[in-house]
Amino acid sequence: MDTPKRSYFRKIGNMAYRVFLPFAAIKKTGQLFRKDFRHLKGNLDYIGDTSKEITSKKNFKPMSFAQAVGTSEHVIRQHFEQILQQKQMYLLLGSLLIFLELLSPLLILDSINTKVIFFSICGALLTASLTFIAAMGKQLRLWQLRTRRLSIEEKGGFDSFVNENRDWWLQTLNLKIKYKP
Repeated sequence: MDTPKRSYFRKIGNMAYRVFLPFAAIKKTGQLFRKDFRHLKGNLDYIGDTSKEITSKKNFKPMSFAQAVGTSEHVIRQHFEQILQQKQMYLLLGSLLIFLELLSPLLILDSINTKVIFFSICGALLTASLTFIAAMGKQLRLWQLRTRRLSIEEKGGFDSFVNENRDWWLQTLNLKIKYKP
């Protein structure tokens, strides 16, 4: 049996009705929003309960270097080399991206204008700052492994790192660092 075909005007009228009076779409959006809001509220309740549980533990004590990493020289050296490789990767890839961002206006020879140059320089500065921040985190970890200090009680925080190393920004940009136990 053949299904009756809708007329062309009926299809257009139905589409216009849905476009100009989108009550079904608004209702569906509201339902989805309420569902996502309930899910978000459940997640926030779980995070709140977990944070209360963590903060209620009064006997929390930060771990020392020996407890966190261990005392094996071989393990410490492996950690050091792995973090050094990550730092080198950040610096080399960041340098490559900065070079390409500064080179991009020259590759578009027919339409060099101030906007292209401005955004190229802004992109290079953003890449440089993000690369430096990532490498600085790795340099802090390398310093902590070298000095065998992690917690604030052991003076292994970022403030101690900056106070003890006046040339910390040069150390961060250095690709080669020797491991000295």
